[in-house]
Amino acid sequence: MGSAAFFAGFWRRLLAYLLDSLLLFGVQISVATGVILMAPHDTRAIANLVPVSAAIAWAYFALMESSPLGATVGKLALGLYVTDSRGDRLRLCPDILNTEAELAQVAEEFAAALAG
Repeated sequence: MGSAAFFAGFWRRLLAYLLDSLLLFGVQISVATGVILMAPHDTRAIANLVPVSAAIAWAYFALMESSPLGATVGKLALGLYVTDSRGDRLRLCPDILNTEAELAQVAEEFAAALAG
């Protein structure tokens, strides 16, 4: 890529996120329906839906944004793509995992602040 980049406005990014969320919701409802149909009384299987759904969402965003497409389905629909600070395509390990580590640190600090 490396070409001149522009930043999408809030509303376009929100709409892209809502499109991605709608797509993920359909996938997660399908997974939940399958689990409930196969093991309706297994509370452990049903409880595992939350971490499985989170893993699906993380993998969707991480793999799509670091793919040659450089965007999720919602972003592609609006003509947006994700780059690093130099305008290059994201690389899965260094860029995405770095972001996840930063988010984990912020969540840890937030939890510590709430605990007092």
